Amino acid sequence: MRTLEQHLADLEIRLDEPGAKLSRDPSDGSYAVLATTHIPSLAVVASAPKSATLSPRTSALAPHLASLPTELAASPTLALASCVLYESLLGAQSRWSVYLAHLPRDVSAVAGIWASESAPMQWVRGTELEREIARVGVSHSTLSALYSTLLLPFLTPLLPPSAPEPTLDLFLAAYAHVTSRAFLIDTFHRLALVPLFDLFNHSTDSPHVHLESHEWVCAICGHWSWCEHERDDDPAGAPTDATTAPVRSTEDEDERIELVAHADVAAGTEIFNTYGEALSNARLLIEYGFLSEANPWDVSIFSLDEVLGRSSDLSEPTLLVRALVRQARGEDDSGDGPLTAAAGREGGEIFFDADAKVSVALWCALVCRHGGARGDDAGLHALLDECWDDAQELEEEEGDDEMEAMKAEGTSEDRMVLDLVARDIINLARGRRTDARVHRPDLSPADLLALADEETDRATHLALEFAAGERLRLLCVEERWSNLRRFLSIRR
Repeated sequence: MRTLEQHLADLEIRLDEPGAKLSRDPSDGSYAVLATTHIPSLAVVASAPKSATLSPRTSALAPHLASLPTELAASPTLALASCVLYESLLGAQSRWSVYLAHLPRDVSAVAGIWASESAPMQWVRGTELEREIARVGVSHSTLSALYSTLLLPFLTPLLPPSAPEPTLDLFLAAYAHVTSRAFLIDTFHRLALVPLFDLFNHSTDSPHVHLESHEWVCAICGHWSWCEHERDDDPAGAPTDATTAPVRSTEDEDERIELVAHADVAAGTEIFNTYGEALSNARLLIEYGFLSEANPWDVSIFSLDEVLGRSSDLSEPTLLVRALVRQARGEDDSGDGPLTAAAGREGGEIFFDADAKVSVALWCALVCRHGGARGDDAGLHALLDECWDDAQELEEEEGDDEMEAMKAEGTSEDRMVLDLVARDIINLARGRRTDARVHRPDLSPADLLALADEETDRATHLALEFAAGERLRLLCVEERWSNLRRFLSIRR
């Protein structure tokens, strides 16, 4: 660790807060940053010159990036991965050689680079993770094609004679390091690896620090104050490709980025960063290679066609349209109830969440399907909440007398629509759980976790844990909405 600390000092990257200390676990080589004393909110915990970050602007590959194939240059992630691969092949000639040598060599846990026929991918077929990879649009096969047809021919003539042969595995490792460690710096550098900053681990619930930087800088030279490229109609300068000029050498070169505490950090605790908001376990596994226990952002997402059927004829489609528009604008929190989730993700998403609640969009879509002629779902929505509150109370009662004694609000038509909505939700969950693509649908979540405990391959272990979590979520949806259906049948 002393070698890394000296390397950071040479790059003028430092822990500014005296109470912050870099720590390394000797059992697995992982790093963490600990608070040895109380660290107050707003303290600058760490800082680094922008010029010390590894970006397409600072890399030794920068002078050649104007010729980088468009398919790679247009993606900040792929452009940076190309630079990271080049720097790693330079070995000791790279300015970041010590930093790169300290990066984990085993990146197999990052699901974004899993091959389609690999054992881990077998266990997550038909799951939200496979669907998220499709939504991202980058997979092992696409990375392999980009490497062999575009990047390898571009890099090979630029490497010094002493450099080792580039390989697909090295490129996949570079890509995994970028997805799991890069920071968005500003409009000039775009994505960059920041030594030390990437050693702060992620917390979903209680992160302590966040990155602060002058983000809107000149896209041509990187100045955050006035420069010769400034125009009245575009203070940040004309947009430019990240493959043009290398980093500038001016009085602004040592402008620093900072990790600033936004909450007090108690002595003796680990200092956490957050890698992003609303990250589901599918996203965490694809980009970072780990899972977060009891992740509140885990969801199962559906398309409108899956929910309504391609030939569906809604009697009142404007109700759904209005709901989707309200949610997209972040104006609709009316869905926060016992079995419906308030808008907390991207507007209009149709999903179940980790608590077996359904999104406002899913609720409205099914109400439209079965009760859209009413023109307004407010009454049904309120009845759903009341029904679930009563159903929760019924779980604590014994015997049919108490059930029969409880009175229902609303009309028989309301209850019929609610029953149909609940039926469709159950069928969606069951259909996803028993999909033909799902591997070994006969195994319970407990069975999958038992297999995970015995698995020695890290990637397969994580895949099994992910599959177990998704099946448990879908079973929870089936159980909770089946309970509601049973309750509704009692009240008729």
